[in-house]
Amino acid sequence: MFEAFDSILDEEGRLLVETVREFRHKRIDEIARKIDEDPQADEWKVSWHEAEEIGLLRALLGEEKGGEGISLPSLCHALCELARSQAGFTAALLSNNISLLALSCAGCNDEIKRALESKGILAFVLDKEQDIPVFSPGASVSEFIVVLSFEDGKVGFLESNSGSIERSAGEPMGLRASRPAWIRVCDFAPSGKLGEEELARVLSALLLGVASIALGISINAFEKAHSYASQRYQGGDIIIRHEQIRLMLAEMLCGIENVRASISSASCVTEHHQMLTISRAAKVFACEHAVKCATDGVQIHGGYGYMRDYGMEVLMRDAKYLQVYPFTPSEELLTVPGLPEA
Repeated sequence: MFEAFDSILDEEGRLLVETVREFRHKRIDEIARKIDEDPQADEWKVSWHEAEEIGLLRALLGEEKGGEGISLPSLCHALCELARSQAGFTAALLSNNISLLALSCAGCNDEIKRALESKGILAFVLDKEQDIPVFSPGASVSEFIVVLSFEDGKVGFLESNSGSIERSAGEPMGLRASRPAWIRVCDFAPSGKLGEEELARVLSALLLGVASIALGISINAFEKAHSYASQRYQGGDIIIRHEQIRLMLAEMLCGIENVRASISSASCVTEHHQMLTISRAAKVFACEHAVKCATDGVQIHGGYGYMRDYGMEVLMRDAKYLQVYPFTPSEELLTVPGLPEA
């Protein structure tokens, strides 16, 4: 029922989404649970290489620089499609894409060439000048770290073992399959700098990417809850016929449609002042609804919702982490230098 979400895309965008959908069904569906429970599983690396083959690692990078030149609306739909199976893995793909986009917008062509030739994983870090470690998907296995200073738009291209950063890997509760690490930026020599418009473009792409992953979680939660409620008997009848269950599912579905519309609308905005404000709102809305869908999905499953076998508890964990990445809801209200307050 959600296959029509890509109906507004052009032919190239629809082809990408169809390719990603096939990749999800054939590959990610069967390993989604394993790479969450065991982030070191070999299947993660194999899937990463397969994602590279279909152009998901450099989607936003222009063709003249070795990328796919995919539009932001198309990438958002592709990320949503993939996140319907595994949000953590999708978050690492987003981090790689935003890293290349930031380098491209800053004119760091030599760094882009080096990254593509090495075929190494890139992780993106938004340095908020708070001298605290920043959560970064993909950073525990990345060869390069791309740092974007939130204060002045400076962009750095650093090797992961650089003395300019401190990297601490761990096993977080959420987005485990993204193979994340906490990065503290000590100091770095910038390779380039983003102007106001470029900074807004990069941050908007990051926020809408996160929102798209959250939408994928919401759809997954709805589908699992709807399927369970259609089969589970209680009191002599299937529970989907209970009014409260139907209301919960209806609210989940209505929210999904609203989130989808907000992401589609925001991803098509070109005026950079408006772009960032709308993207912030879409990200907050999408993540809040993902948490609600996951919570309601667990409740519909009852005690089974807390068991790994039913796949609901991982959605709640991932949704909560997305809610505070790359900003917490309160940080979304911060003013980006040179741009009007939201």
